[in-house]
Amino acid sequence: MNKCLLCCWLLLIALLRPAPIAQAQSEDDPPTYIVQAGDTLSLIALRFGITTGDLISANNINDPNAINVGTKLIIPGLSGVHGVLVGKTIGFGETLRTVSITQNMSVDAFVRVNRITSPYELYTGNNLIVTQVEDPNQRSAEVLEPQTTLLENAAIHQTSAWLLTETNLYQYTWQPLPGDLIFYPGSVPVANQSPFSPYLQDISIAPLPLKEGDTAVLKITPGRQVTISGSFGGEKLIFHQIADGQFAALFGIKLDEIGLSPLYISLVDDTGQNFELSQAVLIGSGGFREDPPLVVDPTTLDPVVIEEEDALVDNLTRQISADKLWETPFQYPSDAAGECIRAGFGNSRTYNDGYTSKHTGVDFGVCAPNLNIYAPAPGRVVFAGPLVIRGNATIIDHGWGVFSGYWHQSEILVQVGEQVESGKLIGIIGNTGRSTGPHLHWEIRLNGIPVNPLSWVQNTYP
Repeated sequence: MNKCLLCCWLLLIALLRPAPIAQAQSEDDPPTYIVQAGDTLSLIALRFGITTGDLISANNINDPNAINVGTKLIIPGLSGVHGVLVGKTIGFGETLRTVSITQNMSVDAFVRVNRITSPYELYTGNNLIVTQVEDPNQRSAEVLEPQTTLLENAAIHQTSAWLLTETNLYQYTWQPLPGDLIFYPGSVPVANQSPFSPYLQDISIAPLPLKEGDTAVLKITPGRQVTISGSFGGEKLIFHQIADGQFAALFGIKLDEIGLSPLYISLVDDTGQNFELSQAVLIGSGGFREDPPLVVDPTTLDPVVIEEEDALVDNLTRQISADKLWETPFQYPSDAAGECIRAGFGNSRTYNDGYTSKHTGVDFGVCAPNLNIYAPAPGRVVFAGPLVIRGNATIIDHGWGVFSGYWHQSEILVQVGEQVESGKLIGIIGNTGRSTGPHLHWEIRLNGIPVNPLSWVQNTYP
């Protein structure tokens, strides 16, 4: 046989054989778990599907109450799983494959450790167990372009085709298809892309995990010129440009909507090509308490009045203006407000031994030598007048669907259409409407949804 032809055949056989499988570590090297705040032996055992007795025995624990945060525990019964196991909050759009690759953990091990029965259990905000790595973002990623094979990509980036095959959880070099995201070792310089599509460079949600009453921020950095749209829990998302090539949507998490809520994103380029991404997002409890029962004027509990007034406020606070008028965290709306909270956001309330509701704002008492109410951020007044339930009320539009409200005032010192700056005196604390004493009810609504206003004092959005 021609020597050159023989060499070609040998090269072809070498290229088509399965990628070598990494050798498993010794079974004498069981995985370990580092105790986190709030952990107990019983909770850890439950999470890994073992008995508390097995956990105690494997770690020679004499006093089950003596484990501390940071304690390293051997987890028995996880054959083929090694290393240090830690918790990871799943980000939007992450899949079994992308998590396994970035955490250097086989899909089989990831599924068994977390007892996953369906890929749909991998939802945004879920806290799962992964292998600890120094930097889960160390792998850059690049979409395999049309008419390009993994072998050609390996040659272009001067790396091993077998290394890429094994890294990306393929068995053969020919398995990757155009459009697949290929992960590279950190030493290989490629233009990093998100694990979803060439349409995206990055996408993130914060804070995760989400809980009722949160202000959520969804940030997207497209990989090309696109039009972005989406929805969360059936509510339309509005995206605004926040930096060169980066967009954000602010949305509120409704009270009492605990569980899974669908998030949908669509990106369409100027040729009509589109990319869609959807995934369920976990919403946790805000841990709100129950306030003592209150006795109020029965006219403020009239169902017709409640419905009409709620509709008025809802319609006003669902108007989305294009200009963002704030740049820094919001200020407290009254003097000594930080030390004068009388009722928290989200608490359950019962009025006159019958009507119940959730508190949609924060109540500040009178702790300062004055009764002043101040604008916490720049905005435009869109309502200023008397209401049956909210008493003398003011609503300020801060742009992008963000509104602040001030209820139960004795005096309103601004007019509709007036522009206000941070710190401007806008009213006087009072006892009007559904109120049992002088106080300021302050709330923030995001596209009509009440969110915890204290988070706007503690954070800069977006």
